Amino acid sequence: MPQQKTLRVVVHRVDNKLAVLVDDANRAYNVASAILRRGWRAEGAVLDAPLDDDGKPLWGEARRNWDEERRRLKAADKPQASR
Repeated sequence: MPQQKTLRVVVHRVDNKLAVLVDDANRAYNVASAILRRGWRAEGAVLDAPLDDDGKPLWGEARRNWDEERRRLKAADKPQASR
């Protein structure tokens, strides 16, 4: 069985009832925050949302990717090489 394609996004911010999610290509998605699980609404959370047959994200089925979140936090803590 082929693996379902997913879209990886980061919760950029949550304003009132709207979550702004940003993917690695810097595309923003405005999603009703109530669709996301409560613990998945945290700013900086990395989410993997499965895509339907038309390539549209199924936000209600998104899963938090704890491993990727830790990796990104660790990378952000490393000092940047000077140019």
